[in-house]
Amino acid sequence: MQLVVHAPFGAPITRAWGYAMRKRFCRSFDFELQATADDDGFILSLGPQHSFPIESLFGMLTSENVESLLSQAILVQPPFHLRWRWNVTRALLVQRSKFGKKVPPALQRFRAEDLLTSVFPQLTGCLENHTGDIELPDHPLVRQTMHDCLHEAMDLEGLKGVLRRIEAGEIQLIGRDTREPSPFCYELLNAYPYAFLDGGELQERRARVVSPGSALTPDMPPLDWLDPLAIEQVVSEASPLVRHRDELHDFLLTTGVWPQTAANQSTVRSVAGPEVNGDWVAWLQELTLERRALQISLGDGRSGWIAVERFQALQTIYADAQLPTGFVVPEGVRVDWDAVSARMFVARGWLEFCGPVTAAELAAHLAWSEPQSAAILEALEGEGTVLRGHYRGEQLSGERGDVSPPGDSSTVTDDELQNSPGGLTSPRSPDWCHRRLLARIHRRTLAGLRQQIEPVDVAAYQRFLFEHHGLIGEQRTGVNGLFEVLSQLQGLDRA
Repeated sequence: MQLVVHAPFGAPITRAWGYAMRKRFCRSFDFELQATADDDGFILSLGPQHSFPIESLFGMLTSENVESLLSQAILVQPPFHLRWRWNVTRALLVQRSKFGKKVPPALQRFRAEDLLTSVFPQLTGCLENHTGDIELPDHPLVRQTMHDCLHEAMDLEGLKGVLRRIEAGEIQLIGRDTREPSPFCYELLNAYPYAFLDGGELQERRARVVSPGSALTPDMPPLDWLDPLAIEQVVSEASPLVRHRDELHDFLLTTGVWPQTAANQSTVRSVAGPEVNGDWVAWLQELTLERRALQISLGDGRSGWIAVERFQALQTIYADAQLPTGFVVPEGVRVDWDAVSARMFVARGWLEFCGPVTAAELAAHLAWSEPQSAAILEALEGEGTVLRGHYRGEQLSGERGDVSPPGDSSTVTDDELQNSPGGLTSPRSPDWCHRRLLARIHRRTLAGLRQQIEPVDVAAYQRFLFEHHGLIGEQRTGVNGLFEVLSQLQGLDRA
């Protein structure tokens, strides 16, 4: 996953911004990120364990903490050591020539490092013996080197000015989660080592493995929309296969509760589930007779089937749940459930196969309130289980799951078209999808896009050429035929 910040403020500002954000991520996630910056922005290569809403990044860096973060970040980067060697050479502390002969550059570098160790031992010492921020020594060469890094190699004051304008609302930040990179970040993805903000090698860059997306056109839907057919296929493959009552019992153990569809179900799209057949009723009756499953009230006029082993968890969610006479919770199962952990367990079980859903859809399916559902989804996002985004295309005036074809704006007003990218609108609320399912849907979507532009085989291309040049089929004769042949040969060099 690549985090791209489009900020056309020039390389001195974007490099400082990238260094500070990289340091901020290092302190927050304890993970060193690969970073690249150029005149138009910077990019951070995130790992699979990073999961957070994009909007949460807006407040990570402020005009108050940027200087301290940038000062700590630049100390261990090549620009500081380069400026240090330049300053000690200008101060005549490291000789460039001796006895009329030039001192080898490698020897100059060694002597500069030795001098840095003598005046700044905390920087070159073993990091295992140091905790917290590195304190700058009160030495003129260190102060000059830091000043050169912050104000010559980078533009700290310019970055502070940009952050102040952001805090004042003069600059608006917009977050987008897309399946393909924007054409404006191609240069960052394919940057050379001079743009790197870390010491990684060119062959080891995470950004290099990102495939450029298709060119943007006015009729193209937003990049974060996934193929509805890919979503349907992945959900169908991920749905559990229930063939007998034991597998149905396992399904109840995994999901916690299987709500029954109410007669007055709302217009919100129901959450996808396994294919139900007529044998389920008989299997549920058999499980009930075996004291392995029971039916509880969900509180909204519906009932739901649960496994007896999950009764303690579901009772914390649905207050009307009662254990019938003769049913006993088996020993050894977990009983220390609270409402939050129980809701997270149920939501996690359904999200493993239901595909992208909104908080409202999950709440309607499980008889929860929408704020409760949103809070649980955010908690699952915090542990890295689910990701949020706008994965299903729709019109603002359409129903959930109704995907309009690209360029079809018959149901959208002029104001909606003006406020939406590419003439299409985005979902009103974010979708939530399990990380594993989302990766599979992404792969299916990209495979479908590649299939649309896949070249034909040689035989089909030859048939096209024969028909195009009139070698088979209708023969070209007369003046009109000659004109068509000359039109095809137009632009070719004379023999």
